Amino acid sequence: MDQEINKIARIMVLKSFVTNGHEISQQRFDSIPVESYNIKRENCVTNSVTSSRLSEGRNLFDKYNIDAYIITADDVHMHPGLSNIAKCDKRLQAVSGFSANFGIAVVTRTSAALWTDGRHFRQAEKETDCGWEIYRKGGPEAVTVTDWITQKLQTIEGEKHVGSAPSYMNAVWWRNFDTVLSPSNIRLLPIDNDLVDQIWTDSRSVRPSKDLNSLDIKYAGRTWQQKVEDVRKEMTKKNVDVLVVTGVDEIAWLFNVRGKDFANKPYFYSFASIDKNSVSLYIIDCKSKLNKVPTDPESKQKLKDHLKTGADGKCTRECVQVMEYDHNQFVLNIASLAEKSTGRVWMSYDCNYKLYSAIPKEKVYQAIPPTLYLKAKKNFIERNGMRNSNLFDSVVIIEFFARLEKEILEGIPWTVHQAAEEAIKVRSRSLSLYRDQSFNTLSGSGHRGADFRYHPSEETDHDITTTEIFNQDSGGQYLDGTSDLTRTFHYGNATEHEKEMYTRVLMAHINLSNLKFPVGQTGNYMNL
Repeated sequence: MDQEINKIARIMVLKSFVTNGHEISQQRFDSIPVESYNIKRENCVTNSVTSSRLSEGRNLFDKYNIDAYIITADDVHMHPGLSNIAKCDKRLQAVSGFSANFGIAVVTRTSAALWTDGRHFRQAEKETDCGWEIYRKGGPEAVTVTDWITQKLQTIEGEKHVGSAPSYMNAVWWRNFDTVLSPSNIRLLPIDNDLVDQIWTDSRSVRPSKDLNSLDIKYAGRTWQQKVEDVRKEMTKKNVDVLVVTGVDEIAWLFNVRGKDFANKPYFYSFASIDKNSVSLYIIDCKSKLNKVPTDPESKQKLKDHLKTGADGKCTRECVQVMEYDHNQFVLNIASLAEKSTGRVWMSYDCNYKLYSAIPKEKVYQAIPPTLYLKAKKNFIERNGMRNSNLFDSVVIIEFFARLEKEILEGIPWTVHQAAEEAIKVRSRSLSLYRDQSFNTLSGSGHRGADFRYHPSEETDHDITTTEIFNQDSGGQYLDGTSDLTRTFHYGNATEHEKEMYTRVLMAHINLSNLKFPVGQTGNYMNL
């Protein structure tokens, strides 16, 4: 449920990343050095691949009559709460080297700057090419994206043009950028054929397309038909004729279908729409997937039978019309539905600007979608499944931790990478409904244990000892729920400094739990 809550809350703060907006009060940042907001690049390295792509992108500025270009870390779905997107969509990484999924960049003819949050600030320093300025979002001394653009373009006479791909920018962000930049005679131009897509033609992977399986009613609690009925009731309350769904988590929930297109998430690339008379779903390789035999032992039907549709995805009764996944065609189809309808079209705050701008403004109803808040309100079966999955998950992991402690004290060697792999194995061996990790395990000891983005590998592996703190954060994806379990251990005698640090972390958590949320902020922005 945390993902739904964070996703709903994030909607209220989209503006703050673009402008100064609603910032956390001054006292929240007194302990953060001013220099942390803008890294001084002294020991950076030059990446010839990303530098070359950046140069190629600048060479296209004259073609589109632009003075700067905004690059987001998003794909067409605008995934709030998702920790990963497909490698083929990592456009920001392709030109900068920065691999995290939270950030935004601006490139001019002579400068380039990247903004990210506190979780990924140091990661940006390590990964990003020397040609980039790096800024941390938030705080009283922070340079905003719009301030930076205005300052860099101030010497250009007349109207200045900043381009960006409307498919890859949130509609709220786009409108905010346009509103803030326009008083400085800066115009935001939509460029449908994204510059990064044009120059990133080498070593680009294909979009994932894994098997899809229906989720049995004993885990879902309600059929997709019942959920569609619930959604239509909400549409009627708001006098809406069409609902547009681009959130892949919402679509998986709505249709009781599970996939594996995203690492550690049971989602699949898809779009959907609901109107008064029809329900449409867009998936990759639709005809093949509709007719494929289920690959999950708990799935009892082919997808076409589950969705009550024909082998070709077409239907005439109460069913789901299934079509091929294509963003441009989806936008055209939604525009056609809007043209034919007399009522409004319901779109999420997280829809991209290309989709948003395809609908006449007077017909757009932008709000938290019913597929999101109905998904957040778990039914009895879902609540019970969440309890059971977390209970059983806790049992097997605590049993593993007990064994780990015993063997380390007996002198049997363990490394952090082995411990991370074993957490996956014990879940998979012991729990029949386990399907995947819920995220890449964070596991470390000593100074590496303090890095909350540290993922152990064979190359960076190190021993778990009796002289250092060891912690592990792991979780599982189950058919009936999702788990996330973190534990910190010391298998010897902790030093006074270690005790103090542990206590201070506890104090920070207590302070955070007592914090009154500042206006317009979410938990993601509350840096301990």
